[in-house]
Amino acid sequence: VARAAIVVEVTATVGAGYIEGLNHVPGLLRVAEDALARGKPLVLTKVGRTRAGARAIASHTGSLAGEDAVFAGVIRQRGIIRARSDEQLLDFVEVFSQCALPGGRGIGIITRSGGAGALMADRAEEIGLDVATLSEATTAALRKVVPAFGSTGNPVDITAQGLVDPNLMRESIKILLSDPKVDVAIAWLSFSEKQADLNVRNFVEAKAQASKPFIVCWMGMPEAAGEQMRAAGIPVLRSAEAAVDAIGALVQYAEARRHWQADAPARAALQLPALKLPAQPGPVSSLEGQALLQGCGVQTAAAQLAGSADAAVAAAEALGYPVGRKIESPDILHKTEAKGVALNLKDAAAVRAAHARLIANARSYKSDARISGVLVQAMAQGTTELVIGLQRDPTFGPVVMVGLGGVLIEVFKDVVFRAAPVTEAEALRMLDELKSRVVLDGVRGAPPVDRTAVARMVSAVSRLGAAAGPRLRELDLNPVLAGPQGATAVDWLMALD
Repeated sequence: VARAAIVVEVTATVGAGYIEGLNHVPGLLRVAEDALARGKPLVLTKVGRTRAGARAIASHTGSLAGEDAVFAGVIRQRGIIRARSDEQLLDFVEVFSQCALPGGRGIGIITRSGGAGALMADRAEEIGLDVATLSEATTAALRKVVPAFGSTGNPVDITAQGLVDPNLMRESIKILLSDPKVDVAIAWLSFSEKQADLNVRNFVEAKAQASKPFIVCWMGMPEAAGEQMRAAGIPVLRSAEAAVDAIGALVQYAEARRHWQADAPARAALQLPALKLPAQPGPVSSLEGQALLQGCGVQTAAAQLAGSADAAVAAAEALGYPVGRKIESPDILHKTEAKGVALNLKDAAAVRAAHARLIANARSYKSDARISGVLVQAMAQGTTELVIGLQRDPTFGPVVMVGLGGVLIEVFKDVVFRAAPVTEAEALRMLDELKSRVVLDGVRGAPPVDRTAVARMVSAVSRLGAAAGPRLRELDLNPVLAGPQGATAVDWLMALD
Protein backbone atom coordinates (compact mmCIF):
# COMPACT_ATOMS: atom_id res chain seq x y z
CA VAL A 1 0.00 0.00 0.00
CA ALA A 2 2.81 2.40 0.85
CA ARG A 3 4.21 2.03 -2.64
CA ALA A 4 0.93 2.05 -4.55
CA ALA A 5 1.58 1.37 -8.21
CA ILE A 6 -0.79 4.11 -9.33
CA VAL A 7 1.48 6.77 -7.84
CA VAL A 8 4.59 5.72 -9.70
CA GLU A 9 2.89 4.61 -12.91
CA VAL A 10 4.18 6.97 -15.61
CA THR A 11 0.79 7.49 -17.25
CA ALA A 12 -1.13 8.12 -14.04
CA THR A 13 -1.98 11.71 -13.17
CA VAL A 14 -3.41 11.26 -9.67
CA GLY A 15 -3.31 8.63 -6.94
CA ALA A 16 -6.19 7.85 -4.59
CA GLY A 17 -6.81 5.53 -1.70
CA TYR A 18 -8.95 4.60 1.28
CA ILE A 19 -7.22 3.71 4.55
CA GLU A 20 -8.30 2.76 8.05
CA GLY A 21 -4.92 2.86 9.77
CA LEU A 22 -1.20 3.09 9.18
CA ASN A 23 1.53 0.62 10.00
CA HIS A 24 4.31 1.99 7.80
CA VAL A 25 4.32 5.78 8.01
CA PRO A 26 7.81 6.28 6.48
CA GLY A 27 6.60 4.48 3.37
CA LEU A 28 3.53 6.70 3.07
CA LEU A 29 5.62 9.85 3.52
CA ARG A 30 8.14 8.71 0.90
CA VAL A 31 5.32 8.08 -1.56
CA ALA A 32 3.86 11.52 -0.78
CA GLU A 33 7.19 13.24 -1.33
CA ASP A 34 7.73 11.32 -4.56
CA ALA A 35 4.25 12.30 -5.74
CA LEU A 36 4.97 15.97 -4.93
CA ALA A 37 8.18 15.81 -6.93
CA ARG A 38 6.31 14.32 -9.89
CA GLY A 39 3.41 16.75 -9.61
CA LYS A 40 0.92 13.91 -9.15
CA PRO A 41 -1.67 14.65 -6.44
CA LEU A 42 -2.36 11.99 -3.84
CA VAL A 43 -5.90 11.93 -2.41
CA LEU A 44 -6.83 9.85 0.63
CA THR A 45 -9.99 9.08 2.55
CA LYS A 46 -9.21 7.95 6.10
CA VAL A 47 -11.73 6.78 8.65
CA GLY A 48 -11.33 6.70 12.42
CA ARG A 49 -11.19 10.01 14.25
CA THR A 50 -10.62 8.76 17.78
CA ARG A 51 -7.54 9.33 19.89
CA ALA A 52 -4.74 6.80 19.61
CA GLY A 53 -3.60 5.24 22.84
CA ALA A 54 -5.01 5.32 26.35
CA ARG A 55 -1.92 5.87 28.48
CA ALA A 56 -1.74 8.71 30.96
CA ILE A 57 -0.50 11.89 29.33
CA ALA A 58 0.97 14.77 31.29
CA SER A 59 1.19 17.54 28.70
CA HIS A 60 -1.46 19.47 26.81
CA THR A 61 0.31 18.50 23.61
CA GLY A 62 -0.11 14.84 24.44
CA SER A 63 -3.75 15.16 25.39
CA LEU A 64 -4.57 16.94 22.14
CA ALA A 65 -2.43 14.72 19.92
CA GLY A 66 -5.15 12.35 18.83
CA GLU A 67 -4.27 10.18 15.90
CA ASP A 68 -6.59 12.05 13.55
CA ALA A 69 -5.33 15.52 14.50
CA VAL A 70 -1.74 14.46 13.90
CA PHE A 71 -2.65 12.60 10.70
CA ALA A 72 -4.36 15.71 9.31
CA GLY A 73 -1.35 17.93 10.03
CA VAL A 74 1.28 15.53 8.72
CA ILE A 75 -0.44 14.74 5.44
CA ARG A 76 -1.09 18.45 4.82
CA GLN A 77 2.63 19.03 5.33
CA ARG A 78 3.34 16.44 2.60
CA GLY A 79 0.75 17.72 0.14
CA ILE A 80 -1.68 14.82 0.54
CA ILE A 81 -5.28 15.92 -0.01
CA ARG A 82 -7.85 14.44 2.34
CA ALA A 83 -11.36 13.69 1.12
CA ARG A 84 -14.04 13.38 3.80
CA SER A 85 -16.06 10.72 1.94
CA ASP A 86 -15.87 8.23 -0.88
CA GLU A 87 -18.01 10.52 -3.04
CA GLN A 88 -15.71 13.47 -2.46
CA LEU A 89 -12.71 11.25 -3.19
CA LEU A 90 -14.12 10.55 -6.65
CA ASP A 91 -14.87 14.26 -7.20
CA PHE A 92 -11.30 15.18 -6.35
CA VAL A 93 -9.88 12.46 -8.57
CA GLU A 94 -11.93 13.72 -11.50
CA VAL A 95 -10.88 17.33 -11.03
CA PHE A 96 -7.20 16.54 -10.45
CA SER A 97 -7.07 14.26 -13.47
CA GLN A 98 -8.58 16.90 -15.77
CA CYS A 99 -7.47 20.31 -14.44
CA ALA A 100 -4.27 22.28 -14.49
CA LEU A 101 -3.21 23.69 -11.11
CA PRO A 102 -4.30 27.26 -10.31
CA GLY A 103 -1.73 29.93 -9.60
CA GLY A 104 -3.50 31.33 -6.53
CA ARG A 105 -6.65 31.34 -4.39
CA GLY A 106 -8.75 33.71 -6.48
CA ILE A 107 -11.99 32.04 -7.59
CA GLY A 108 -14.38 33.33 -10.22
CA ILE A 109 -17.99 32.10 -10.33
CA ILE A 110 -20.38 32.30 -13.24
CA THR A 111 -23.95 31.05 -13.03
CA ARG A 112 -27.39 31.12 -14.59
CA SER A 113 -28.87 31.51 -11.09
CA GLY A 114 -28.13 34.16 -8.50
CA GLY A 115 -28.99 31.71 -5.72
CA ALA A 116 -26.42 29.17 -6.87
CA GLY A 117 -23.81 31.92 -7.08
CA ALA A 118 -24.49 33.00 -3.50
CA LEU A 119 -24.24 29.40 -2.26
CA MET A 120 -20.89 28.92 -3.95
CA ALA A 121 -19.53 32.27 -2.76
CA ASP A 122 -20.44 31.41 0.83
CA ARG A 123 -18.77 28.02 0.60
CA ALA A 124 -15.68 29.47 -1.06
CA GLU A 125 -15.14 31.93 1.77
CA GLU A 126 -15.75 29.20 4.38
CA ILE A 127 -12.87 27.09 3.05
CA GLY A 128 -10.44 29.98 2.60
CA LEU A 129 -10.76 30.79 -1.09
CA ASP A 130 -10.74 34.40 -2.28
CA VAL A 131 -13.91 35.38 -4.15
CA ALA A 132 -12.08 37.73 -6.47
CA THR A 133 -13.07 41.38 -6.83
CA LEU A 134 -13.15 41.89 -10.59
CA SER A 135 -11.34 44.77 -12.25
CA GLU A 136 -13.21 47.58 -13.96
CA ALA A 137 -11.93 46.33 -17.31
CA THR A 138 -13.42 42.90 -16.62
CA THR A 139 -16.79 44.23 -15.52
CA ALA A 140 -16.91 46.57 -18.53
CA ALA A 141 -16.30 43.63 -20.85
CA LEU A 142 -18.96 41.58 -19.06
CA ARG A 143 -21.51 44.37 -19.37
CA LYS A 144 -21.28 43.99 -23.13
CA VAL A 145 -22.47 40.36 -23.01
CA VAL A 146 -24.40 39.92 -19.73
CA PRO A 147 -28.05 41.06 -19.75
CA ALA A 148 -28.71 44.37 -18.02
CA PHE A 149 -30.83 42.57 -15.41
CA GLY A 150 -27.95 40.17 -14.64
CA SER A 151 -24.86 40.73 -12.50
CA THR A 152 -21.33 41.56 -13.64
CA GLY A 153 -19.83 41.26 -10.17
CA ASN A 154 -18.41 38.03 -8.82
CA PRO A 155 -20.41 35.76 -8.89
CA VAL A 156 -21.38 36.67 -12.44
CA ASP A 157 -25.05 35.93 -13.14
CA ILE A 158 -25.96 35.62 -16.82
CA THR A 159 -29.52 34.75 -15.71
CA ALA A 160 -31.93 32.46 -17.53
CA GLN A 161 -30.97 34.36 -20.67
CA GLY A 162 -28.27 31.74 -20.89
CA LEU A 163 -31.00 29.30 -21.90
CA VAL A 164 -31.99 31.53 -24.81
CA ASP A 165 -28.40 32.18 -25.86
CA PRO A 166 -26.02 29.47 -24.61
CA ASN A 167 -23.09 31.38 -26.10
CA LEU A 168 -23.34 33.82 -23.18
CA MET A 169 -21.71 31.22 -20.93
CA ARG A 170 -18.75 30.74 -23.27
CA GLU A 171 -18.06 34.45 -23.67
CA SER A 172 -18.50 35.14 -19.96
CA ILE A 173 -16.06 32.38 -19.00
CA LYS A 174 -13.41 33.80 -21.33
CA ILE A 175 -13.82 37.29 -19.88
CA LEU A 176 -13.93 36.10 -16.27
CA LEU A 177 -10.74 34.04 -16.64
CA SER A 178 -8.94 37.02 -18.17
CA ASP A 179 -9.18 38.94 -14.89
CA PRO A 180 -5.78 39.04 -13.14
CA LYS A 181 -7.32 38.23 -9.75
CA VAL A 182 -9.15 35.12 -10.97
CA ASP A 183 -6.99 31.99 -10.83
CA VAL A 184 -9.69 29.36 -11.32
CA ALA A 185 -13.38 29.41 -12.14
CA ILE A 186 -16.63 27.49 -11.77
CA ALA A 187 -19.38 27.61 -14.39
CA TRP A 188 -22.82 26.58 -13.05
CA LEU A 189 -25.86 25.61 -15.09
CA SER A 190 -28.84 23.32 -14.78
CA PHE A 191 -30.69 20.97 -17.09
CA SER A 192 -30.49 22.36 -20.70
CA GLU A 193 -30.97 18.91 -22.19
CA LYS A 194 -32.18 20.30 -25.52
CA GLN A 195 -29.08 22.48 -25.81
CA ALA A 196 -26.64 19.94 -24.41
CA ASP A 197 -24.55 19.60 -27.56
CA LEU A 198 -24.26 23.37 -27.98
CA ASN A 199 -23.29 23.78 -24.32
CA VAL A 200 -20.62 21.12 -24.67
CA ARG A 201 -19.18 22.85 -27.77
CA ASN A 202 -19.12 26.17 -25.93
CA PHE A 203 -17.27 24.71 -22.96
CA VAL A 204 -14.78 22.96 -25.23
CA GLU A 205 -14.13 26.24 -27.08
CA ALA A 206 -13.74 28.11 -23.79
CA LYS A 207 -11.22 25.54 -22.56
CA ALA A 208 -9.23 25.76 -25.79
CA GLN A 209 -8.92 29.53 -25.39
CA ALA A 210 -8.36 29.64 -21.61
CA SER A 211 -4.97 29.67 -19.95
CA LYS A 212 -6.48 29.09 -16.50
CA PRO A 213 -8.42 26.07 -15.19
CA PHE A 214 -12.18 25.93 -14.77
CA ILE A 215 -14.67 23.26 -13.82
CA VAL A 216 -18.33 22.91 -14.66
CA CYS A 217 -21.19 22.27 -12.25
CA TRP A 218 -24.03 20.96 -14.41
CA MET A 219 -27.13 19.86 -12.54
CA GLY A 220 -29.32 17.47 -14.49
CA MET A 221 -26.59 16.92 -17.06
CA PRO A 222 -27.38 14.32 -19.74
CA GLU A 223 -25.12 11.29 -19.53
CA ALA A 224 -23.88 11.71 -23.11
CA ALA A 225 -22.91 15.32 -22.40
CA GLY A 226 -20.90 14.22 -19.40
CA GLU A 227 -18.99 11.74 -21.48
CA GLN A 228 -18.23 14.36 -24.11
CA MET A 229 -17.08 16.90 -21.50
CA ARG A 230 -14.74 14.45 -19.80
CA ALA A 231 -13.39 13.29 -23.15
CA ALA A 232 -12.49 16.93 -23.79
CA GLY A 233 -10.71 17.18 -20.42
CA ILE A 234 -13.36 19.26 -18.66
CA PRO A 235 -14.32 18.02 -15.18
CA VAL A 236 -18.03 18.07 -14.41
CA LEU A 237 -19.60 17.88 -10.95
CA ARG A 238 -23.27 17.80 -10.01
CA SER A 239 -23.59 20.12 -7.00
CA ALA A 240 -22.47 23.63 -6.14
CA GLU A 241 -20.76 22.82 -2.84
CA ALA A 242 -18.97 19.81 -4.29
CA ALA A 243 -17.59 22.01 -7.06
CA VAL A 244 -16.27 24.61 -4.62
CA ASP A 245 -14.72 21.91 -2.40
CA ALA A 246 -12.97 20.48 -5.44
CA ILE A 247 -11.56 23.91 -6.28
CA GLY A 248 -10.38 24.13 -2.67
CA ALA A 249 -8.54 20.84 -3.07
CA LEU A 250 -6.88 22.06 -6.27
CA VAL A 251 -5.73 25.26 -4.57
CA GLN A 252 -4.51 23.41 -1.46
CA TYR A 253 -2.43 20.99 -3.50
CA ALA A 254 -1.01 23.72 -5.74
CA GLU A 255 0.07 25.72 -2.68
CA ALA A 256 1.51 22.64 -0.96
CA ARG A 257 3.61 21.77 -3.99
CA ARG A 258 4.90 25.31 -4.39
CA HIS A 259 5.77 25.47 -0.69
CA TRP A 260 7.46 22.06 -0.73
CA GLN A 261 9.64 23.03 -3.66
CA ALA A 262 10.46 26.47 -2.22
CA ASP A 263 11.36 24.96 1.17
CA ALA A 264 13.74 22.36 -0.26
CA PRO A 265 16.94 24.36 0.48
CA ALA A 266 15.76 25.20 4.02
CA ARG A 267 14.87 21.57 4.73
CA ALA A 268 18.27 20.45 3.50
CA ALA A 269 19.95 23.06 5.74
CA LEU A 270 18.08 22.08 8.93
CA GLN A 271 20.61 21.07 11.56
CA LEU A 272 19.65 19.03 14.60
CA PRO A 273 21.22 20.11 17.90
CA ALA A 274 23.53 17.86 19.91
CA LEU A 275 21.61 16.97 23.06
CA LYS A 276 22.57 15.37 26.34
CA LEU A 277 19.34 14.37 28.01
CA PRO A 278 19.17 13.66 31.75
CA ALA A 279 19.51 9.96 32.54
CA GLN A 280 16.57 9.95 34.95
CA PRO A 281 13.18 9.16 33.38
CA GLY A 282 10.08 11.18 34.17
CA PRO A 283 9.66 14.96 34.47
CA VAL A 284 12.77 17.03 33.83
CA SER A 285 13.49 19.79 36.34
CA SER A 286 12.71 23.32 35.21
CA LEU A 287 16.34 24.44 35.10
CA GLU A 288 17.54 21.33 33.25
CA GLY A 289 14.71 21.76 30.76
CA GLN A 290 15.53 25.42 30.38
CA ALA A 291 19.17 24.64 29.60
CA LEU A 292 18.11 22.17 26.90
CA LEU A 293 15.69 24.67 25.38
CA GLN A 294 18.15 27.54 25.41
CA GLY A 295 20.77 25.31 23.84
CA CYS A 296 18.40 24.82 20.90
CA GLY A 297 17.75 28.54 20.49
CA VAL A 298 14.48 28.79 22.43
CA GLN A 299 14.16 32.03 24.39
CA THR A 300 12.96 31.46 27.97
CA ALA A 301 12.34 33.76 30.91
CA ALA A 302 15.38 33.91 33.22
CA ALA A 303 14.93 31.80 36.37
CA GLN A 304 16.68 30.68 39.55
CA LEU A 305 15.74 27.97 42.03
CA ALA A 306 15.45 29.02 45.67
CA GLY A 307 15.31 26.66 48.64
CA SER A 308 14.44 29.30 51.21
CA ALA A 309 12.77 32.68 51.51
CA ASP A 310 16.15 34.43 51.88
CA ALA A 311 17.47 32.71 48.75
CA ALA A 312 14.30 33.69 46.93
CA VAL A 313 14.74 37.36 47.83
CA ALA A 314 18.37 37.25 46.68
CA ALA A 315 17.31 35.66 43.39
CA ALA A 316 14.56 38.24 42.87
CA GLU A 317 16.99 41.10 43.44
CA ALA A 318 19.44 39.55 40.99
CA LEU A 319 16.75 39.11 38.33
CA GLY A 320 15.07 42.45 38.99
CA TYR A 321 11.55 43.16 40.18
CA PRO A 322 8.80 42.31 39.48
CA VAL A 323 9.21 38.53 39.51
CA GLY A 324 7.07 35.44 39.39
CA ARG A 325 7.33 32.40 41.65
CA LYS A 326 6.40 28.77 40.95
CA ILE A 327 6.54 25.65 43.02
CA GLU A 328 9.16 23.19 41.77
CA SER A 329 8.18 19.56 42.26
CA PRO A 330 8.38 16.45 40.04
CA ASP A 331 5.05 15.43 41.55
CA ILE A 332 3.19 18.65 40.67
CA LEU A 333 3.32 19.09 36.91
CA HIS A 334 0.48 21.57 36.50
CA LYS A 335 1.36 24.25 39.00
CA THR A 336 -1.73 26.40 38.50
CA GLU A 337 -4.01 23.59 39.61
CA ALA A 338 -2.07 23.36 42.88
CA LYS A 339 -2.19 27.15 43.39
CA GLY A 340 1.55 26.97 43.05
CA VAL A 341 2.08 30.17 41.04
CA ALA A 342 2.45 33.78 42.19
CA LEU A 343 3.03 36.58 39.68
CA ASN A 344 4.08 40.24 39.65
CA LEU A 345 5.79 40.20 43.05
CA LYS A 346 7.18 43.70 43.37
CA ASP A 347 9.34 43.65 46.49
CA ALA A 348 11.11 41.44 49.04
CA ALA A 349 8.11 41.30 51.39
CA ALA A 350 5.89 39.97 48.62
CA VAL A 351 8.53 37.37 47.66
CA ARG A 352 8.82 36.15 51.27
CA ALA A 353 5.06 35.90 51.71
CA ALA A 354 4.70 34.04 48.41
CA HIS A 355 7.40 31.52 49.38
CA ALA A 356 5.53 30.32 52.45
CA ARG A 357 2.16 30.40 50.70
CA LEU A 358 3.31 28.34 47.70
CA ILE A 359 4.90 25.67 49.92
CA ALA A 360 1.70 25.43 51.98
CA ASN A 361 -0.48 25.20 48.84
CA ALA A 362 1.71 22.44 47.44
CA ARG A 363 1.47 20.42 50.66
CA SER A 364 -2.29 20.90 50.70
CA TYR A 365 -2.57 19.78 47.06
CA LYS A 366 -0.36 16.71 47.47
CA SER A 367 0.89 16.00 50.96
CA ASP A 368 3.65 13.62 49.88
CA ALA A 369 4.92 15.73 47.01
CA ARG A 370 8.68 16.03 46.69
CA ILE A 371 9.41 19.77 46.75
CA SER A 372 12.74 20.91 45.30
CA GLY A 373 12.14 24.56 46.14
CA VAL A 374 10.47 27.52 44.52
CA LEU A 375 11.45 28.86 41.12
CA VAL A 376 12.01 32.62 40.95
CA GLN A 377 11.44 33.90 37.44
CA ALA A 378 11.75 37.21 35.63
CA MET A 379 8.42 38.51 34.31
CA ALA A 380 8.23 38.39 30.52
CA GLN A 381 6.35 40.72 28.21
CA GLY A 382 3.82 39.70 25.57
CA THR A 383 0.32 40.38 24.32
CA THR A 384 -0.75 36.85 23.32
CA GLU A 385 -0.44 33.47 25.05
CA LEU A 386 0.54 30.59 22.77
CA VAL A 387 1.46 26.97 23.32
CA ILE A 388 4.26 25.16 21.51
CA GLY A 389 4.71 21.49 22.17
CA LEU A 390 6.24 18.18 21.17
CA GLN A 391 4.76 14.71 21.33
CA ARG A 392 6.24 11.38 20.36
CA ASP A 393 3.27 9.99 18.50
CA PRO A 394 3.11 6.16 18.41
CA THR A 395 2.39 6.27 14.67
CA PHE A 396 4.12 9.37 13.33
CA GLY A 397 7.08 9.76 15.69
CA PRO A 398 8.02 13.27 16.88
CA VAL A 399 5.37 15.85 16.07
CA VAL A 400 5.37 19.55 16.89
CA MET A 401 2.28 21.55 17.83
CA VAL A 402 1.42 25.24 18.00
CA GLY A 403 -1.80 26.88 19.08
CA LEU A 404 -3.54 29.38 21.29
CA GLY A 405 -2.19 28.81 24.80
CA GLY A 406 -3.01 29.52 28.42
CA VAL A 407 -5.35 27.66 30.71
CA LEU A 408 -8.11 27.25 28.10
CA ILE A 409 -6.07 25.37 25.52
CA GLU A 410 -7.99 22.12 25.97
CA VAL A 411 -11.30 23.97 25.78
CA PHE A 412 -10.71 25.67 22.42
CA LYS A 413 -8.31 23.02 21.05
CA ASP A 414 -7.17 25.42 18.34
CA VAL A 415 -3.89 23.69 17.51
CA VAL A 416 -1.98 22.53 14.43
CA PHE A 417 0.43 19.59 14.18
CA ARG A 418 3.34 18.76 11.88
CA ALA A 419 5.95 16.01 11.75
CA ALA A 420 9.26 17.26 13.20
CA PRO A 421 11.48 18.92 12.19
CA VAL A 422 9.89 21.85 10.35
CA THR A 423 11.38 24.88 8.64
CA GLU A 424 10.49 28.39 9.77
CA ALA A 425 8.43 28.82 6.61
CA GLU A 426 6.40 25.71 7.44
CA ALA A 427 5.95 27.00 11.00
CA LEU A 428 4.54 30.25 9.61
CA ARG A 429 2.03 28.24 7.60
CA MET A 430 1.04 26.42 10.80
CA LEU A 431 0.19 29.79 12.34
CA ASP A 432 -1.90 30.67 9.29
CA GLU A 433 -3.97 27.51 9.79
CA LEU A 434 -5.09 28.45 13.30
CA LYS A 435 -8.72 29.48 13.59
CA SER A 436 -7.61 32.18 16.03
CA ARG A 437 -4.87 33.50 13.74
CA VAL A 438 -6.53 36.94 13.70
CA VAL A 439 -5.51 37.29 17.36
CA LEU A 440 -1.89 37.34 16.21
CA ASP A 441 -2.62 40.46 14.18
CA GLY A 442 -3.65 42.37 17.31
CA VAL A 443 -7.13 42.98 18.67
CA ARG A 444 -8.63 46.02 20.40
CA GLY A 445 -5.62 48.15 19.62
CA ALA A 446 -2.99 45.59 20.63
CA PRO A 447 0.06 45.47 18.36
CA PRO A 448 0.54 42.43 16.11
CA VAL A 449 2.63 39.50 17.24
CA ASP A 450 6.07 38.97 15.72
CA ARG A 451 5.10 35.87 13.75
CA THR A 452 8.65 35.35 12.55
CA ALA A 453 9.89 35.05 16.13
CA VAL A 454 7.13 32.54 16.94
CA ALA A 455 7.91 30.52 13.81
CA ARG A 456 11.59 30.52 14.74
CA MET A 457 10.69 29.07 18.14
CA VAL A 458 8.40 26.42 16.64
CA SER A 459 11.19 25.34 14.29
CA ALA A 460 13.73 25.25 17.13
CA VAL A 461 11.43 23.12 19.29
CA SER A 462 10.79 20.77 16.37
CA ARG A 463 14.52 20.29 15.84
CA LEU A 464 14.92 19.49 19.54
CA GLY A 465 12.22 16.83 19.20
CA ALA A 466 13.79 15.31 16.10
CA ALA A 467 17.21 15.23 17.78
CA ALA A 468 16.07 13.87 21.13
CA GLY A 469 15.02 10.48 19.82
CA PRO A 470 12.50 8.19 21.49
CA ARG A 471 13.46 9.19 25.05
CA LEU A 472 11.68 12.55 24.78
CA ARG A 473 8.08 11.62 25.44
CA GLU A 474 6.53 15.08 25.47
CA LEU A 475 7.27 18.76 25.89
CA ASP A 476 4.99 21.71 26.55
CA LEU A 477 5.88 25.39 26.40
CA ASN A 478 2.75 26.97 27.83
CA PRO A 479 2.38 29.80 27.87
CA VAL A 480 4.70 31.33 25.33
CA LEU A 481 4.23 35.09 25.61
CA ALA A 482 4.36 36.57 22.13
CA GLY A 483 4.30 40.23 21.20
CA PRO A 484 5.75 42.73 18.75
CA GLN A 485 9.25 42.33 20.26
CA GLY A 486 9.42 38.54 20.01
CA ALA A 487 8.37 35.42 21.89
CA THR A 488 9.44 34.06 25.30
CA ALA A 489 8.55 30.76 26.93
CA VAL A 490 7.61 31.37 30.55
CA ASP A 491 6.65 27.84 31.57
CA TRP A 492 7.75 24.47 30.25
CA LEU A 493 7.11 20.83 31.02
CA MET A 494 9.41 18.14 29.68
CA ALA A 495 9.04 14.39 30.29
CA LEU A 496 11.43 11.57 29.38
CA ASP A 497 10.96 7.82 28.97
